[in-house]
Amino acid sequence: GHTFGFAKGAVCALLLLGLLHFLLSAKPQSKPQQVWHPQDPAGPNDADLERRESVREAFMHAWRGYVSYGWGADELLPRSQTGKYWGKHGRGYGLTILEGMSTLWLMGEHKEFEKCVQWVRENLSFDVDHAVSHFEATIRMLGGLLSAYELSGERYPILLKKAVDLGDRLLFAYNTTLGIPLQTVNLLTRNAENPEWMGQRAILSEYGSVQLEFKTLYYHTGNHEYWRKMDRIMNIVVKAPGIKYPGLWPKYLDMSTGEFDDSAEHITLGATGDSFYEILLKQWLLTGKTESR
Repeated sequence: GHTFGFAKGAVCALLLLGLLHFLLSAKPQSKPQQVWHPQDPAGPNDADLERRESVREAFMHAWRGYVSYGWGADELLPRSQTGKYWGKHGRGYGLTILEGMSTLWLMGEHKEFEKCVQWVRENLSFDVDHAVSHFEATIRMLGGLLSAYELSGERYPILLKKAVDLGDRLLFAYNTTLGIPLQTVNLLTRNAENPEWMGQRAILSEYGSVQLEFKTLYYHTGNHEYWRKMDRIMNIVVKAPGIKYPGLWPKYLDMSTGEFDDSAEHITLGATGDSFYEILLKQWLLTGKTESR
């Protein structure tokens, strides 16, 4: 896990350096290029359409590779042209399918989208004896199912059915003293735990970034349990003692006391903190700008 995180960070750093080099070395434009606003009655110009098609082609190139060499797997290993699964013995959740469905729909690839729906209906099962990251499973799997369900006009009930099944299993991570979720949960056995190195600590960008999916699940099902568990977390975060800088939260919370640990000085907008602040705004928008916190 640490090796993957380091490699991922290194790749991101290289991409950022490359982008910075491009921006610094780019020649200034004598006239700024027109940027089309979605509400512009003139609509997109030729350059806009060309860019859009280039993006679509790049995505479909990657998608066709996954379909050809990794269909049904969680990820594609492009060099070996094989699929990789989160679970053991070739068991997984079709993660790339769940994450890619929304983009397929937005790009008008409805036939490919329907193939994904068929796979979900016939093959997706969460009865895999494997501990997944509660955070990753929520934002990628649950979020993927719900986004696909909404974007397609709620015409595929199987997507919501699978989302409810997954959401109910993930709720077992919240069976803690204060309702702060544990980091991993086995979707088959429902056993949830923290890795030994984390102890009783919870990471801000994890427990504070799963509200959108569960509140959306509440919206579609009317099951108040989804909303209550998310609301309880937000109450703890807002009322927790030890906040030195209002509006900025330390990255670790003690799950047993509801207090931020002795690293309260350590505040970050990067890893372990980033998505929490993003979700604050999105929660406000999701609730019709009524979420006072």
